[in-house]
Amino acid sequence: MRLDKFRQKATPRAISSCPLCSVEIIAKCGNIKVWHWAHKNLLECDHWWEPVSEWHLSWQNCVDEKFIEVPIGNHRADIQLPNGMVIELQSSSLSEDEVSERECFYNNMIWVFNGEKFKERFKFYHKISKYGNEYVTFYWKRPRTYIGMTEKPVYIDFGGDEILKIKEFTFEDVLKEWNGKEYETKQFKGWGHIFTRQEAYHYLFGQNYLPQIEIGNKK
Repeated sequence: MRLDKFRQKATPRAISSCPLCSVEIIAKCGNIKVWHWAHKNLLECDHWWEPVSEWHLSWQNCVDEKFIEVPIGNHRADIQLPNGMVIELQSSSLSEDEVSERECFYNNMIWVFNGEKFKERFKFYHKISKYGNEYVTFYWKRPRTYIGMTEKPVYIDFGGDEILKIKEFTFEDVLKEWNGKEYETKQFKGWGHIFTRQEAYHYLFGQNYLPQIEIGNKK
């Protein structure tokens, strides 16, 4: 976690309390990982916990600190905007049950997935609607099942300056043939819009967006 019970960042040798369970936490301030707080007993009380990465920081640093790691019940929302919307930043894999559990818990939420590792498996077709609007259709080879199980809005951050906002998709089992034999596979296809990073930030955060994005630790 980035912030303690008092909304303070980790500094070398500091000790504080967890914002959820109030037990003792200690500062982890090494040279490789992002500076963060960790439970002294090494047992994270929020089982939705995910290590803070530079990718998480790049998104959280787009808004004021009062909107990040917001305690909601027994969990910390990565970002919660003043209108109550939760932005869930997800870099690691999830189970289908975990996807459903988070969507039911937050309800008013948007997913932002880190797609850098599977960007090359997307095939895009750029198109223009009859009204002159640009959009893309896409096909995802070897899709990640947990993203196919989402029901809330999805953005996929491919790194660089490309972020896909998915408008509609289908995720289903299909039969294919190879060497005269049929096999079943997952098919993920749909349509949406490709945003630049700045466009996505403005679209998601609105007036809460901080254009001066600062990545990394303050030393």
